[in-house]
Amino acid sequence: MRRLCRWMFLVVLLAAAPAYGASVKVEIKGVSDKSKANVLAVLAIAQAQGQENLTAARIRYLDAQAPDQIRRALEPFGYYRAQVETDLKPGPQEWVATYHIRPGAPIPVTAVTLQLTGPGHSNPTLDQAVKNFPIHKGDPLDQPRYEQAKGELRQQALALGYLDAQYSDHRLRLNLETYQAEVALTLATGPRYRFGPVSFSGSDLSPQFLHKYVPFAPGDYYSRAQLLALQQALQNSEYFKRVDIEPRRDKTVGKEVPIDVKLEPSKPQKYSAGVGYGTDTGPRGSVGWEYRRINRFGQKMKAQYRLSRIYQELGVDYIIPTSHPATDRMDITATVHNETVNNQVSRTRLIGVSRLTTQGTIQRTLSLNYQNEDFTVGETSGVSSLLIPGANWTRIDADNRIYTHRGSRVTLDLRGAMKGLASDTSLVRGDLSAKIIRSIGTENRLIARGEFGAVHVSQLSSLPTSLRFFAGGDTSVRGYAYNDLGPTDASGAVVGGQYLLVGSLEYERTIVGKWGAAVFYDVGNAFDTFTPHLYRGAGVGLRWRSPVGMVRVDVATALSRPGHPLRLHISIGPDL
Repeated sequence: MRRLCRWMFLVVLLAAAPAYGASVKVEIKGVSDKSKANVLAVLAIAQAQGQENLTAARIRYLDAQAPDQIRRALEPFGYYRAQVETDLKPGPQEWVATYHIRPGAPIPVTAVTLQLTGPGHSNPTLDQAVKNFPIHKGDPLDQPRYEQAKGELRQQALALGYLDAQYSDHRLRLNLETYQAEVALTLATGPRYRFGPVSFSGSDLSPQFLHKYVPFAPGDYYSRAQLLALQQALQNSEYFKRVDIEPRRDKTVGKEVPIDVKLEPSKPQKYSAGVGYGTDTGPRGSVGWEYRRINRFGQKMKAQYRLSRIYQELGVDYIIPTSHPATDRMDITATVHNETVNNQVSRTRLIGVSRLTTQGTIQRTLSLNYQNEDFTVGETSGVSSLLIPGANWTRIDADNRIYTHRGSRVTLDLRGAMKGLASDTSLVRGDLSAKIIRSIGTENRLIARGEFGAVHVSQLSSLPTSLRFFAGGDTSVRGYAYNDLGPTDASGAVVGGQYLLVGSLEYERTIVGKWGAAVFYDVGNAFDTFTPHLYRGAGVGLRWRSPVGMVRVDVATALSRPGHPLRLHISIGPDL
C-alpha cells in the first residue's frame, strides 16, 4: 500500500512539474478563410504556439478554454450552433492540439429595414447607396461585413456634405430560439453643408494663382471628392512638397465650412539625369534642369540635353500656366536637334508655341512652330523653312501606364504648311497610331499596335527628313534596322516615303515572378504608292518588369529578306 501511494505521489509531481522544452502545435479542422483566421486570432492556445518551456498544466488549461473561445470566434460569421471536438496529444517536446469544428448552418438574416431621414432622404446618390446595401434578406449573417457596410453608408453621406450624419437606430436582433437575425438601420443625415472660402498659407505664390486650382466655388455643396481633387492637383503641380487640407468645422458660418490649405514649398530648382539603351539609339543619356517658380504666377522654365549614338538635342521650354493650371498650360519652345541614321542626316532648329489642354483621358495640343532644317537623304540635300500649325490628340486609358493589364493609347497628329506663308513648300501630314493591351487571365497579355501615316506634298525632294515616313526598328517592324524600310533612290539608299503602314501582334506570358517571354509578328513599310510591299518580321523575346518599365530583349527574323537574317532588339520603358 505504501508503495502504491509513493507511485501515485510521483505521478502527481510529474504532472505538475514544468515540461521544460515543451511547445504546442495547433491544428484547426472544419473551417477556413476568414472564420479560421478569426479562430486563430482569438484562441489563446494558438497564441502560445512558438513558446517554449510550457508546462503540461498550462497546456491542458489552455486546451480546456479552447471550445468556448472557438464558439465565440465563429459567432461574428453567423455560426451560433458550432460544435467543437478536442484532441490533445502530449509529446516529449511538442504537444499537438487538434480541434475538429462542425460550424453548422449560419443564422440567416430574415429582415432588413434601412431608411434615411432628414434632408438627405431624397438625395439620389444616397438613395442608390441604400438600394445597393450589401446585406439582404436571406443572406447568412456576417457581422464584419454588416459593420463595414454600415460604416460605408455613413461615410458616403459625410462625403456628400451631410457632416452631421449619424445612425439614430442601428440594431442587429438575434433570436437564437427561432435562429433568425434582423437588421434595422435608420441614418439621420442632418443638413447638407456647403463650401465656404478657401485660404492658403505657406506659399509665396499669388493667392489669385492658387485659387485657379480650386475645383469648386464658395456655396457649392461640400464634397470630399472635390477636396481630394484639389489636393492632388496641388501635389501634381510640383510647386509643393506637402499639401494639407483642413475643413474648419469650428469656423462654420451658417452651413458653410471654410477650407484651410497649408502648403510646404518644394525646392525651387530641380536637376535630373538619366541613362538608357536601345538598339535603335545605342547608349543614351540626358541631363535636365528646371526652375519651378520664376514668379508669383507659377511660370516655369525647363532645359534638357539628350545625347545618343544617332542624335543630339538641346531644348528649352518656358511654361505659362493658364486659367486652369491643373490641366492647361502654354509652352514656348526652342529646340536644336541633330540626327544621323545611315545616309539620313538632319539638322533642325525649331521655335514655337503650343497650348496643352487635358480633359479626362484626352490631351489636346495646338501648336505653331517655325522649323528650319538642313537635310541630306540618299543623294538629295536641301534646306527647308516651314511655318507649321499643328494639332495633336492623345487618349490614354490604362490601369497602370508602367505595366498595363488593361489599357490603350490612341494618338492623332495633324500638321501642315503653306508655301509663301513663311514656308518654302506646302504640305499636309497626318499620323494615326494606336496600342491596345489586354490581359488574358493573370499571366498572359495580348498587345496589338498599329500606325498609319500620310503626307501630301507637291515634290517629295523638298520635304525635310523629319517629316518623311520610315519603318523598321524596335517600335516599328522588328527584324530590320531603325529607319531601314522605305522607298529608295537610284543608289539604293532609303529616302523615306509619303505613306506609312505598320501593324504588330504580340503574346506575352509571365514565367516566374517579374520575368516573362513573348512571341510576336510585325508587318509594315513606308511607301509612295497605294500598292505597298509590306515587310514581315517575327520572333521571340524575354521580358523583365523593372521599376521604370518593361525591359524588352527580342530576337527577330526578317522574313521578307533572303536568308531571314536575325536581329537583336533591346528597349526599356513603360507600356503606354
